[in-house]
Amino acid sequence: MALRVEVDQSGKVEQSNRSTVLAYSNSHRYTVEILATTKQDALRRLREQGRSSRAAVQLVFAALLALLLKDVIEQADAIMIDTEYTGQEAAIKSQLLMYLDRMRVRFDPNLVQFGQIGKRSPAHELAIGVTRGKVRANRRIAMDELWTVLTK
Repeated sequence: MALRVEVDQSGKVEQSNRSTVLAYSNSHRYTVEILATTKQDALRRLREQGRSSRAAVQLVFAALLALLLKDVIEQADAIMIDTEYTGQEAAIKSQLLMYLDRMRVRFDPNLVQFGQIGKRSPAHELAIGVTRGKVRANRRIAMDELWTVLTK
């Protein structure tokens, strides 16, 4: 049976006043959440290291994707990530592949694609459900875990 994983985000990384949730759903369901204060701290640290605001957002988004996908990507036949940052997909994918490589996760990088997921996707429903407090996130990402991915 083919395992196609769709990924959606609720609450953009650069929105500093709300948490960000990434979810995948289809035959499997999983969510990660990062609180607004944790995002603010990570983005501030990255900017202090000389990263542009845009690059810092890309890095955090890619790190969250890696933390979301690391346990499912090796079984997946296709990964479709909702286009959240138009024109930045290549940079995000490059970072995602680097983070997963550091985590020793092996998979075909060609399986990772970007495209429109749509509001009817189970991943969208799950992400928005966590944002609205109707579903509890599987994991809340703490600063130390995120920073390890970003700087390892």
